[in-house]
Amino acid sequence: MATQRRPKGEGSLQELPNGKFKVQVDAGWDTGGNRKRVTFTSSSKAEAIRRLNEFKADKIKGSLVGSSSTTLADLIERWLKAKKQLTKRSSYDSYKGICEQHLTPALGKLKVQKLTTARLNDYLSGKLAEGLSNNTVSKHRVLLHDLLDLALREGIVSRNVSEMCHTVVRKKANIGVLNKEECQLLLETARGLIGRKTQERYIYYLVLLALATGMRRGELVALRWGHINKEAATITVKDSLIEVAGGIHLDSPKTADSRRTIAVDKSIIETLSELKNPNYDLIFHRGKGEEFTPSRVGKLFSALLTQCSLEGYRFHDLRHTHATQLIASGVNVKVVSQRLGHANIKTTLDLYVHVLPEHDKQAADIMGAWLGANKVPISDNEPEKTRENQSEESSNDAHSPGQTE
Repeated sequence: MATQRRPKGEGSLQELPNGKFKVQVDAGWDTGGNRKRVTFTSSSKAEAIRRLNEFKADKIKGSLVGSSSTTLADLIERWLKAKKQLTKRSSYDSYKGICEQHLTPALGKLKVQKLTTARLNDYLSGKLAEGLSNNTVSKHRVLLHDLLDLALREGIVSRNVSEMCHTVVRKKANIGVLNKEECQLLLETARGLIGRKTQERYIYYLVLLALATGMRRGELVALRWGHINKEAATITVKDSLIEVAGGIHLDSPKTADSRRTIAVDKSIIETLSELKNPNYDLIFHRGKGEEFTPSRVGKLFSALLTQCSLEGYRFHDLRHTHATQLIASGVNVKVVSQRLGHANIKTTLDLYVHVLPEHDKQAADIMGAWLGANKVPISDNEPEKTRENQSEESSNDAHSPGQTE
């Protein structure tokens, strides 16, 4: 048995007793601090040398990975541990639910290095066949990509095989927009519930604020009197109440841009003041200062819709109504985006693109009127001359009577 020694880190080429050749290259360290090696056996020396050179080239490029027994379940466990520290509680619960209910049962036992694009495509197609929505399966694809990016960064795989997976087209959510008459009906009916001692008395103020500000349910029920500036007529969104496994949780708003100050009409502030109770800091509460949950708001709104015979809307559609009405009335889309707390104006444009054709027509009318006002006036006594007539006159002038050629 002979071994061909090479400089440290260059790999080794060894002839085995059976006449075959063994190639071995150092591939760094695994997550447990153990050395990783890539090994290959060839029937010929030439093939072994060729493969050794390939390994060395991959090592220089940083794409050489050693054999790993890491399963997707192992990777998920480590990934979730990091996400718990880095993301919001609601996001973490969503990730954990997808992993525990879908990814781990279907793919958890597979070694990460054995995952292929075809296998992931089969998984995504299977979930669609099970009846999961496009938007939900699209979230699975994004999560898989993030998981395999972690594997790539940790040197478990040389490439992210989810990159080439089928694109699962997300369908835009249906946007419900209430007209002025429907909004008035909701408010008038809800106003009649104020005198009740039950939680129904709050629905009028919740609907009014949602229409006036475009705030989300979680943001509304997290409002405190300290967030209201009566003199400036503004409401500052600082927190959001979310429902998580095991109860409710006060968190920062959805994105950094969701922390915002919204101008409102002074009459809205005055109406809201009807609820003020010096014993409680929360504006909306279930009694004794206990938080009012977003799901409870949804149930009260659903009951109000039934009373008004306006089935089919969601409380979130009041936010859509707020935005649509502002854009349709000519308010700058950037201003609308800031009021809604969107991360960027593209989100606003994508959601409310249905309003923009009206603005396009408005733009055409404005430009038409402006250009019309800037036309050069034509005298009533002087008919408009065409270029052909002007050319004719020039020719006649050149050959007028009394001139010789």
